[in-house]
Amino acid sequence: MKKTVLRCLTVLVVLLIPVVINVLVSIPVLERCSYPVVGRPIDWLYFWASYLGTIASFVMIFYTAKSLRQNQRQLAEMKRQWNEEHRARLVFSLADKEGDIVLKVSNVGKEAARDVNLKFSEAFIDSLFVQYIRDVYVGLKDKSFTVGAGEDKFFILSSNWGNNGVTQFCLTKEEVRSAEFIEWLNSHRSMPIEFSGSYRSHNEVYSINETLKIEDYFFGSLIVRDDLTNAVIAIRKGLVQGNDQYSTIQKSLDIIAMILKQNQEDRLRHP
Repeated sequence: MKKTVLRCLTVLVVLLIPVVINVLVSIPVLERCSYPVVGRPIDWLYFWASYLGTIASFVMIFYTAKSLRQNQRQLAEMKRQWNEEHRARLVFSLADKEGDIVLKVSNVGKEAARDVNLKFSEAFIDSLFVQYIRDVYVGLKDKSFTVGAGEDKFFILSSNWGNNGVTQFCLTKEEVRSAEFIEWLNSHRSMPIEFSGSYRSHNEVYSINETLKIEDYFFGSLIVRDDLTNAVIAIRKGLVQGNDQYSTIQKSLDIIAMILKQNQEDRLRHP
């Protein structure tokens, strides 16, 4: 209600200004109170019209410039929101991958993470007793890599508690027994795996500062796996049960074939 009244008063004042000016310039000026006036009253009327018009133009320019600045800020904010929504987002975790405990680097964003650089703490690197694994983590600080949208990359830490036998690393010609991995895992459960770095997305650079612990992802000998890993392991267990046994699927196919053959023989005997 107040805004409507204010608008009506503004329109009324704008309409009355020329009338008031015309009345003022039409009043005869007494000689005692007179002051030098250049031109005729009509000239003064023209002057005031152009003067007010100039002021109105400056006001319009001011509000136009203000509106343009607001539009620029809105466009910049929309661009920032779009970039934030579509940029790469890296998530770091520890996972079990085919019997190895690995550092998992996942890009859950919608764009590729480029120029990914990771630098691990010296305490963590010094704790790694396998030369090959240590070289991998040392080399990461001088290298950069890309993680595509929805892609995962893995860096081995150790074999898990359930592995038996010997793990061979061809490049460094090392052979590590599972007992050594188990000892390392048990003694480094609560050790902070600290690393920092950066990556690039949409010409913006994002920093990385992470601290992971083995005990946050694994509990004793229980391996916490994602759904895909569990599915693959379940399929593998279902397909192969032993060296001298048929696979479960093959057994099912043999049974189906035997039933079909029996039905066919029965139809031949009793047409």
